[in-house]
Amino acid sequence: MAIRLIFPPYFDIGKLIPEASFTDAELFNSFITDPIDAQSRFARKAILLEGRITGLDDGMILMGKGMEMVRVKLIKNWRYPVPEYHYDDKIQIKGICQGLDLTEVLVTHAFIVTVRE
Repeated sequence: MAIRLIFPPYFDIGKLIPEASFTDAELFNSFITDPIDAQSRFARKAILLEGRITGLDDGMILMGKGMEMVRVKLIKNWRYPVPEYHYDDKIQIKGICQGLDLTEVLVTHAFIVTVRE
C-alpha cells in the first residue's frame, strides 16, 4: 500500500529545506534517464529549480526547451507575493516536485525566490 503525502492549506513551503537544487533541464533529464529513481528521490519533496521562463499562463510558468518542459504552479498568498516576471526572465523557484506528468515534470506549491532578466 502506497502512502500519499497531502499538503494541507496551511502548509508553508518556505519552511521546508529543499532536497535538491536543479536547473530545469537537469530535473527533466533525471526523470527521463531513470524515472523510478527520480520518482523515489524527488517526488513530493521540496526542491529549488532555476531556469528561463519559456511560457506563461494564469498562475503557471513553463520552463525548458522543446519537449523538455517543467510546468510550475505558483501559490498565491500573503506569505509569498508573486514578483513581476516576464517571458525569458531567469528565475529561481522553490516548490514541491510532483514527478513526471505525461510529457512534463510538474512542480506545485511553488513560489519565486529570485527573478533576473
